[in-house]
Amino acid sequence: MKLVSLIPSYNPHNEFVGKVVNELKKISKVILFTTEPHNLNVDETFYFDKSIGRELTYKPKEWTFNNINEDWEYVLYNEDDILIPEDSVKNVIDLYNTLPSPLIPGFIRYEFDDRDNTKRYFDMNPVHGIHRGQEGTVKQKFDNVWEPWNLHSGNWLFSKDDVKNMIDNNLWEIYFKQHGYQYGNCDQLESAASVPYLFYTKVYPNDVEKVECLHLPKKYIYFSVNPTKEELL
Repeated sequence: MKLVSLIPSYNPHNEFVGKVVNELKKISKVILFTTEPHNLNVDETFYFDKSIGRELTYKPKEWTFNNINEDWEYVLYNEDDILIPEDSVKNVIDLYNTLPSPLIPGFIRYEFDDRDNTKRYFDMNPVHGIHRGQEGTVKQKFDNVWEPWNLHSGNWLFSKDDVKNMIDNNLWEIYFKQHGYQYGNCDQLESAASVPYLFYTKVYPNDVEKVECLHLPKKYIYFSVNPTKEELL
């Protein structure tokens, strides 16, 4: 498995990004896209002027399309405050190779609730389904996997073949002409991590802990109706 991980970061000195990079380095090449100098343990860095604003989050997509013929099999986009365990990456790729098209497995974010010692999968709060037109958690169920209403998890992972499909069929360009940088009610920060799943059917295994990732800032945990694992299905 040849994996390259792409991380956009406006502040590579924050308390989270080093942990994110070090975990992904266990299993992949890591490339950082940033506006600031840094001392992180990455394989390559692309620097941009601060005036780039939120379009920084789309530079990994550009890299992916421009380097489609390079020596990688899978590409991972990940925000700089999401810790994806090595096992979750392996599990997503293993599941990727067993599911029929157009099903594509993804990561599911959680934050840990110290009040009752539970994991809360806050992206699965039913209110977030509105980005695709309806409040809810589960859009549809398949054998051992299910499609969420909300596609956003701050990351995506695709095989080279599926990226080639996006390029050959101009899927991103068609979407941009119709919707711009919007994903539902969200802008570039969310759409950069969510839009490519609109071209497929993003799914999670019933045992979501196999593909979970930790949102390190813990800033959404106190919102109401953030489900536990048992409350998802």
